[in-house]
Amino acid sequence: APGWSGPRYDTPGERAGLRADRPPAPPRALTPDTAMTSHSWGRALRVGGAGNDRVHGVAFGEVGDVYVIGDSTSRWALDDGCRYADRRTCGNAFLARLDAQGRVAWVKSFGGGEDAPGQNAPRHWAVMSTITYQPQSDLVVVQGVWAQPFGPGSQRTLFVAAFAPDGRRAWLTEFDEARTRTDAIGGKRMLATPDGGVVLAGTTRSDFDGHRHIGGHVNGATNGDDVFVCKLGADGKVAWSALYGVPDPGPYDAHNDYVQAMALDPAGNIHLFGGTHGDVVKHRRLWKWKQFHLRLSPAGKVLGAAYEATPSTVVAAAFAPDGSLYRLRLLPEDLADGDRWRRVDAGLGADDLGLEKLDARGKRLWGLRVGTDKRDSGTRVVVAPDGDIIVGGVADLYGDEDGLAYRFSPNGERRWAWRVAAEPRQGRGFFGRAQDEVRDVAVEPTHGVVAIAGSTSGDLYGNANVTQPDGVVPDDGFVLLLPGR
Repeated sequence: APGWSGPRYDTPGERAGLRADRPPAPPRALTPDTAMTSHSWGRALRVGGAGNDRVHGVAFGEVGDVYVIGDSTSRWALDDGCRYADRRTCGNAFLARLDAQGRVAWVKSFGGGEDAPGQNAPRHWAVMSTITYQPQSDLVVVQGVWAQPFGPGSQRTLFVAAFAPDGRRAWLTEFDEARTRTDAIGGKRMLATPDGGVVLAGTTRSDFDGHRHIGGHVNGATNGDDVFVCKLGADGKVAWSALYGVPDPGPYDAHNDYVQAMALDPAGNIHLFGGTHGDVVKHRRLWKWKQFHLRLSPAGKVLGAAYEATPSTVVAAAFAPDGSLYRLRLLPEDLADGDRWRRVDAGLGADDLGLEKLDARGKRLWGLRVGTDKRDSGTRVVVAPDGDIIVGGVADLYGDEDGLAYRFSPNGERRWAWRVAAEPRQGRGFFGRAQDEVRDVAVEPTHGVVAIAGSTSGDLYGNANVTQPDGVVPDDGFVLLLPGR
């Protein structure tokens, strides 16, 4: 950017020493200020230091280790070029491996850096979006977005990187300016495929991997969001990619298409769920907002698309081994088909969570309405080895947030409900209230251990939040480990 001073890093891999033309660097020997407490229900681990630390995703490795992704302004996840005084504008996205006892084995950082003189934005920053574990190759795969400085020439680069259990990079794939010119892109969900690769879906506001942006182009700029899907092989190379969406109605109006959830059925077919103003496959405008269910083969061929005119949004989905599909929806208070949802909780609020089950032929078997008296949103649904369903979410009322987690049987019986509500640190926080979010849930495939991951600004289950020297109480990441049922 004009007037920019200091070093310039053209890829997130260069920042982390992961460039393909360089030998892989050993993992950094950094340990965060962690704390773990044991309880009758399991263990609680705090991940964080004196800065802001948030955990966005969690996955189990082969031997029960836990991988977490997030962002941090604490010293443990920063390089030597970031000072504590710059913590509000200096930070890293990170990937960390925790062993079965909650100890941090290694940390990989992406992005970060000090403010440039006279600038209000970091030199470079990265955001981690999704994480998955690939059991075929024993690799943890993460996806994020790295950005050049804001302003003229701004570019966001989507990257996918795979790491071995010892922290060394196996491969790195970037959708940089040459392949995907955009200032707005983000991955929504990434899943491991049976052939050892991964499939990634998200939203972009420009071209993607050689596919022309479907929205409008005005004076060189693009308008409206499209849905992208990309399949990477076991070596990280792109096997195929696609772009779906609806053209914009005019040069200054946008028809946005969003993907909210993705799931793989037992045959390896890809199922995408989201919202659109039309037919995302045939690129036709219908002038009415609808929810779509797009089915793709493992090779990327369109198998079918269904559209539903409903205000209830599918925010997460997962298939069971028998082909049953579980969909987690966001249900507005004035939903017209509310009689299709059995109320499980009393005192439901403005927005609630709806969990529904469909059999392998698509017949709806049951639907549950759960939540709190706040405005609830869902983040993830997974199927445990015993067939139970684990759900994660957030309850929010004017900034007062609690994390939510539920466990249901295959017949819709609620086994437990978990509300993550930390104690505010020294009466601080948002209007004296702690902010707690459950961002992701995962299940260990052998023993069924459940991981609930997110962030909090309070003292959580005996783990005190670290207060900064100036009295500011930052966020800390957390991982709750619950034994299998």
